[in-house]
Amino acid sequence: MKLRCKPGDLAIIVSAVYVPEMIGELVIVERLAVPGEFHARTDSDLFSTWIVRSAVEGKKLPVGWPNGHTEYWLRRPLGDEYLRPIRDENGEDESLSWSRPKQEETS
Repeated sequence: MKLRCKPGDLAIIVSAVYVPEMIGELVIVERLAVPGEFHARTDSDLFSTWIVRSAVEGKKLPVGWPNGHTEYWLRRPLGDEYLRPIRDENGEDESLSWSRPKQEETS
């Protein structure tokens, strides 16, 4: 299975089962989760579970549980299927196009 995201991506949350208010949030994809790190997903799902943080520095992301309880974490697991990376057609992160200095500015 090919993953949509890769480490370092800026991504938008496109689906959220227990906290639908997260849909539309921008996150930074940090890395794949490792077995035993979080109990939010089963070990069989870990090959497609990312550890993400908010694109807004210091903002906590909600983590919803089936019993209705919500916690707020700086980093949380999120499945690849719930994320859409923000890139141009060539696969490059779109934020790089506006964050890099223009050629004439560096000369």
